[in-house]
Order: sequence, then C-alpha cells, then structure tokens
Amino acid sequence: MRYVRSSAATLKTVGSGVAVYVAGRQAIHVLNSTAHLLFEYLAEPASLDELVLALETATRGGSKKIRSDLEAVLGELLDHGIIEPCES
Repeated sequence: MRYVRSSAATLKTVGSGVAVYVAGRQAIHVLNSTAHLLFEYLAEPASLDELVLALETATRGGSKKIRSDLEAVLGELLDHGIIEPCES
C-alpha cells in the first residue's frame, strides 16, 4: 500500500509548532516533528518501506523500531483523515 497527504488537509504554523486542519472533520491536530516530517514527505505517494528508509535517514534510528512506530502513526494519520491510501 502507498500513502499520500490528504487533499483535505491544510498545514498551518502555530507558534513554534505545526498543526493540520482537515476540511469536513472540524478538528485541528498538532503534529510532532516526526508526523510533520511524514506530512511533508507524503506530498508524493510513498510506501511503508520508502517511509521507513526516509525516517531512518532523518533520525539515524533502527529500522525495526521505526517500522513498528511508523505503522502506528500511519494508522492514526489515516484515522484523522490527514493522509490517505493511494494506488500510484
């Protein structure tokens, strides 16, 4: 499966952080630095493996821990409508 940023999601700077507003959801979600990095990276479709590699490079972390954490974060971002699955 590949993921991409939702067209309904708009990123806004809030103080020293960032938040995402998703049209039609009546909610604003404050993103931590990792979620923000994912949101930016997903301007183009990417697979789980591609995202793991990108986060490994950005954080110098271990792929096993990154993969399990990333799967959980992607689930949350999908649930909130911030990202969506895509075919391409």
